Amino acid sequence: MTLPFLASILIKSENSVECLVNYYNSISFNPAKNTMEKYNNDIVKIEVLKMDSSKINSIDLEHQEIEFSSLKGIDSLDNYYAVIIFDDGYY
Repeated sequence: MTLPFLASILIKSENSVECLVNYYNSISFNPAKNTMEKYNNDIVKIEVLKMDSSKINSIDLEHQEIEFSSLKGIDSLDNYYAVIIFDDGYY
């Protein structure tokens, strides 16, 4: 049995989604052994979502959502992004 790993961070940036994706994809994350065996490489999936509310839904959350309570009460969510880092699993 494996345990998928998902981390999410909230950032405020003047950069575009594309720029942020490129930046985070350039970082060398160390994947779990299972991920390397399954995909025959070192894929750690990065997703950058522009915030339009305090909640996000990622394709890797499996019908759940993450809520950033620190965004409640903020009028303009311009330049706020969620960065999702997903690794398919650890033994």
